[in-house]
Amino acid sequence: METNATLHDSNLLAIVDVNNNDYLIIIIVLTKHEYMKQYFILFLLFLTNTAFAPNFPKEYRVYKKQCQTTINVVKIEQQVDSLDIEATKSLNITKFFSKSNRKQIRHIAKEIGIDQKWLYQIFYLECLYKGDIHTENPKSGAVGLIGFLPSTAKYLGTSSDEIKQMNMSQQLNLTRKYLKIMAKDKKIDNITDLYLLIFRSTAIGKPDNYVIGEKDSKISLQNPIFVNEFGTITKGDIKRYIANL
Repeated sequence: METNATLHDSNLLAIVDVNNNDYLIIIIVLTKHEYMKQYFILFLLFLTNTAFAPNFPKEYRVYKKQCQTTINVVKIEQQVDSLDIEATKSLNITKFFSKSNRKQIRHIAKEIGIDQKWLYQIFYLECLYKGDIHTENPKSGAVGLIGFLPSTAKYLGTSSDEIKQMNMSQQLNLTRKYLKIMAKDKKIDNITDLYLLIFRSTAIGKPDNYVIGEKDSKISLQNPIFVNEFGTITKGDIKRYIANL
């Protein structure tokens, strides 16, 4: 019995050609979905290993195990992605993020060592409540997913005008770059710490009564949502505001 098998990474999933005298089987499967591709490969390899195992190449039996590992990973990613979708629904921002965007966010969160849900909340607080990622804050000039100030944009090698032209994926890459720089040697224990990393990193680790903005200061005038009855902004004011999101 002669067995020939070919696996492809394109939409052509697999061709398994088993020639046994006048017995010819050719199986061709097409799919656009990676996880379906893996399932079909497993199925084909199972049939082949069962019926023609002695003559079937060893490398394809190894690939079967690799496929099973991939499928397990895909299942986990699908479950996690479903949770992320729920997180965006609660803030009414689901429409802004594609599946690949959500995967980017999970990678950023893993690198920084934080809960990805915090990032969605920060994105909402800094810009998505306005309905897009390109509107500039008229008071501070901040723009983008985490409210990049003109000075911050320059520090990152770009500009506010360039950020306005960036798509979601590009802004996420810029966000990752900034957070990795700012989070170095800092312990981010909660969403307040994450927001302070962007807003005023010197307040991380300080008590709730730590004053971030004095009355009538530039930072207080630019961020009236945090200003308390005394006209100032404390770490506790920001903490309470975020808790109510």
